[in-house]
Amino acid sequence: MSNFQSLTEIDRDVILKLFELSINRYGEVRRDAQGYLFSVLNRYLFSYQVIVDRIIQLLNSPDEVEHDRIKGVLYILLGNHSFFLPTKHSWSMIERLWPAMVRTTHAKKPTTQRLLDHINETIGKQFDTQALIEDTNEISRKAAADLWRPLEDNEKQSRDQLREQRNEDNIRSYKNLMETLNSLLRGDTL
Repeated sequence: MSNFQSLTEIDRDVILKLFELSINRYGEVRRDAQGYLFSVLNRYLFSYQVIVDRIIQLLNSPDEVEHDRIKGVLYILLGNHSFFLPTKHSWSMIERLWPAMVRTTHAKKPTTQRLLDHINETIGKQFDTQALIEDTNEISRKAAADLWRPLEDNEKQSRDQLREQRNEDNIRSYKNLMETLNSLLRGDTL
């Protein structure tokens, strides 16, 4: 964990620029930019959140988006040996991303359909169900506090409230994801 740094505003701008280059119409530009993008995304924890909204926007866009841009987005989703976005540990991101992948109307060309199939296969191989309820026992929390510093009562309450809220959000995201995917399945979209 010592190699990871905090994400600055400049880092966000670099990620967004690399993302735009990663969906460029020229294949060589896309490939080079994607390599750098994956490297940056691996360097900063949760930095993938910077590009998720843009990916979803492009996947949900009408058919007029250039085929090369969609292909670039799909290659970003496919990632490389060290980065695979669709299975990152975030129920709220998965809740938005997976249905967008299913709904995309850009799978008409064989190349994009093959990419989507490959992404789905990789999800099947790599996805381990993530915890909905994140909790640690009181002994572990006390040991961590003793190692770091004793927590004030208001800090303990705030931490517990934050954990409860995160757990509720995870459960809500999971239920929404399952309901959305089920409705897409019933509607023959899958």
